[in-house]
Amino acid sequence: MAKEAQSQEALLFQVALGIQEPWYITDIDLKQDDHELHIYLNFERGSEFPCPTCKALCKCHDTRSKVWQHLTFFQYKTYIHARLPRVSCDDHGVHLVEVPWARQGTGFSLLMEAFMLTLCKETTRFPTLPFTSLKIRIFPFLVPSNHKIVRSFFQLHQMFLGLNSPKAPARFQQTL
Repeated sequence: MAKEAQSQEALLFQVALGIQEPWYITDIDLKQDDHELHIYLNFERGSEFPCPTCKALCKCHDTRSKVWQHLTFFQYKTYIHARLPRVSCDDHGVHLVEVPWARQGTGFSLLMEAFMLTLCKETTRFPTLPFTSLKIRIFPFLVPSNHKIVRSFFQLHQMFLGLNSPKAPARFQQTL
């Protein structure tokens, strides 16, 4: 759907997710059988984005499709899909832009990461994370210790909890 013809539902989710220009919602797909909600974002044609290195505004070079798991909406697993621009900076070359709703390389929205960290703060055992409805992909005993999600999760966990953080299992020590 074109930006100027957005539905009331798209505007509602845009406000709920904090999506701001140049980003906008193009489609919302509710998959009732799978209990999933998919929200698709795009950016306005001709938009400029800051180079991740020097913050100079640059034109879009091309795009890459990315997906992030977000907090659930109405008991539906929610995924944000977006075409992310890669910008061409005169000084630093071509780079994927940073987005306001997620950190690069995690596959989770910032709000989902904050929720998982809050659960970790309140618990001492990682197996309590099924409350997040994740497909158990971040559990350290089910994911290879060098997997980027596990490394990122433990780094965030230790950063969030500071000195009171429980040590990661011994087999993960080398990856932190």
